Amino acid sequence: MSDAEIVTILLLLFLIRPFKENKYLTDLWIPPLSVRYITLVWLEWQIEYI
Repeated sequence: MSDAEIVTILLLLFLIRPFKENKYLTDLWIPPLSVRYITLVWLEWQIEYI
């Protein structure tokens, strides 16, 4: 597996996990909604790139 595939899987797991589990982690740096938005945009770019 390439690095991009590994990161994509990790991001998918991040999106799938319950919101409450991620709240403390994401609140430390940027709002959770921004994290979700950036992640989704990045995933779309990965899908096009692959």
